[in-house]
Parts: sequence; structure tokens; C-alpha cells
Amino acid sequence: MSTFAPRISKVVDDAIVAVSGSDSRSFLHAQLTQDIADLPADRAAFAAWADARGRVRALFRVVPAGGRFLLVTSADLVAALLPKMRLFVLRERVAIEQADSLAVHAILGDASAWARSEKLELPAEPSRLRLARDIYWLCISPDLIYAIGSADAMRTVCGRLEEAPAASAELAAIRLGLPIVDAGLAERYIPQMLNLDRLGGVSFNKGCYPGQEVVARTHNLGAVKRRLRRFAAAHRIVPARGASLRDEAGAAAGDVIRAAPAPGGIELLAVAPIDIAAEKLRIDGGPDVPLVDLGLPYS
Repeated sequence: MSTFAPRISKVVDDAIVAVSGSDSRSFLHAQLTQDIADLPADRAAFAAWADARGRVRALFRVVPAGGRFLLVTSADLVAALLPKMRLFVLRERVAIEQADSLAVHAILGDASAWARSEKLELPAEPSRLRLARDIYWLCISPDLIYAIGSADAMRTVCGRLEEAPAASAELAAIRLGLPIVDAGLAERYIPQMLNLDRLGGVSFNKGCYPGQEVVARTHNLGAVKRRLRRFAAAHRIVPARGASLRDEAGAAAGDVIRAAPAPGGIELLAVAPIDIAAEKLRIDGGPDVPLVDLGLPYS
């Protein structure tokens, strides 16, 4: 665990969709790759919403919030996402709206001493959730806590924390091997390509959901040739999401999912073939520098 004082960074890429109504739980359970029917109040779920081909339309952190669910997702998806999700509301009593009054901030580093000074009991286990002082605190890892709340609540509780650049929160997510799906990456990948099966983002025991047959068939056959991988490169040009990787012959060999500056260069996550060594890959349009495989913190 880090010995540095915690810092705070607004997760500028994230927005929140609120799903409410008496049928909201069963609606989300029928639509998402994760089991929402049995999701307890003190735990969040990592889940995907897929199309009929099993391709991921969006990734969500599903946060139970009293009588509704908060879906943390990519901000640039929301405008197109809301009308698409509403098409699946038939006779259910469900409302789907953007929660404009809420934002996501990342608490980076060891927050235990700070939390004690603020008389906060933060969740310590990944995916655990706690509501305190009008903020939902979600543990992503011991050194990364997501705080979901209004601007006033964040200012009151976290106003003394040093601010960190958005790239710091991005790097923390990269080092945890956490994918993102924004508008440019939507409907490109099945969940296994994004390692959602390894991140607890897919339930293979629940009932049907859009794309479930494709996801289950891939799981049963073990036929994934491309997966999320973590790399470093010794240069400072940060590629855009969706930038291509090229192999030694110049052929397309994967896509950058997220990237950020890091000591000595950059770090990135990319969906790439599992059988091509990192040093044989280059970022298309970037410096002619080989990638280094950093591995992931999960198997």
C-alpha cells in the first residue's frame, strides 16, 4: 500500500446514469452481464451491456443507491446510451436518466489516516460500497477509492485533499487492468476480450441477457485470441483511445483502450493478440519504440 498522503482527482471521463423504479433491479438483471438480482446493498457490480452479437455497448459500475441504481459509465456514451436503453423498457416500471448533480472522484493513495481524521469508515475490500456523509464510497483497490456525490458534498468532505491531475486516475486504472469503453470503442469487443470474465464482470450462471449466447459459447470453447494486455513504452507520446497497434509486418494487431504518462514513458492497456510478443508491437503513428509487457494484477 502507498505511504503517500491521498490525493483527489475528478474522473472527467465518467458520468452517472440513474435507473429507478420498482422494476429497476429486474430490468438491469435482464440487460447486463452480471447478476444484479442478488446484488447486496453494500457491494457494487462491474458489468457490461452488450448487443445481440455479444459486443460491449457500455461498461458500468452498478452502484445500489437506496431505491435506485447508479451506473458509472463513460461520459461521451450517455447521450446515445439513454435512448437505446429506454427502448428495452417495455411494461416495466423503470426510469432512466442522467444524474447531472453527481460526479465521480478518485481518491488516490493510502486514505486511511485521512479517513480517520474525517471520522470516515471507508470500505477496504474491492467492490465494497459504503454511504457516508452523502457520498457513496466504492473501493476499487486499497489505493483507489471512487467517491460519488454532489459537488457540495465533495467540497465539504474532500476539500482539504490535494488535487491530482486526471492522468493520475487514468494511470491507476491502467495498472489495475481496468478497461474502458467510450463512444469510439463501443460495440467492438466481446466481454472476454476486455477481460471482464477475469474481472468478475460476467456471470455465467444467470439467465439470459443480450448477447448471452455469444458470450457463453466463447467461454465454453475458450476461443479468445485477443485479450486486454498491459504495456509500457519508453516515450512520452500518449496515444488516443482506439489507436492501432502494428506488428513487425505493419499489419493491424490490436487497439489502445486507455493510456497515460508514467515514469520513464507511458503505460497503456490494449486489446491485442495473446500470441504476439510485446517487443514485436508498435503504436501506429508513434515512435518506433517496442512495447514492454507489464502483465496484469489478475490471472
